[in-house]
Amino acid sequence: IYFIKQLGSYTKNLGGTDGHGVNIYLCKMKPDGTAKTEIKELWHDVKYPIDTQTRSTWMDVNVKTHKIALSIIYAGSDITGLWTMYLDGNDLKRVIAPTVIDGHLQAIDSPSWTPDGHWIVCDEQLRGSQPKQIRILKCDPDGKNLLRLTQGPTDSQPRVSPDGKKIVFVHHVNWARRLYLMDLDGGNVHPLPNPDDKRWGSHGGSYPAWGPDGKSILFIGNDDTIVDVSTGKILKRGE
Repeated sequence: IYFIKQLGSYTKNLGGTDGHGVNIYLCKMKPDGTAKTEIKELWHDVKYPIDTQTRSTWMDVNVKTHKIALSIIYAGSDITGLWTMYLDGNDLKRVIAPTVIDGHLQAIDSPSWTPDGHWIVCDEQLRGSQPKQIRILKCDPDGKNLLRLTQGPTDSQPRVSPDGKKIVFVHHVNWARRLYLMDLDGGNVHPLPNPDDKRWGSHGGSYPAWGPDGKSILFIGNDDTIVDVSTGKILKRGE
């Protein structure tokens, strides 16, 4: 498991945000939490505001290219950019920097690689838009050839299937979170499972994840349960 560790925290001053003394590392560990290792220090005493402490930092590893895609929080806000690097921490670069679209600042989050490493799928939010505008997009590893796959208004947390053909994502319907499925090109969008399926219940759906065989999808329910979409079975209850 790869993750980001931050030592130190940002302070506010009259001139803005002070990053003095903040060090950020790429780390890894075994699935049971043992063998924690610092791979490389990514940022040291940064003079521009990068902060991983305000909320989760989304990361995804691509096995074929040995690369990581991650979204980074800017200190004092929840605006994120998209970065890539190799598993050893080398060649760290920002491939998408937030820009202004239709008068609103863009935030990029929840990156997910296609297995072949040709595409990164993520969600894009226009900050301050009313109604809220969040949609799914994909780009190449350099942040180019950007294509918006949905028009929202609230589509987020995309995850690409192990075979690279499907994307599961969260779509808001009448204030409720529902899981939807679509093809990699944005076609064939449909709810998953059938909205009339009684197993769906009141769980809603967040943070979907594919099983390794690509045949199962798990999600987090509103009551912090882990649910198997195909069976409706609760695999783990919230603590």
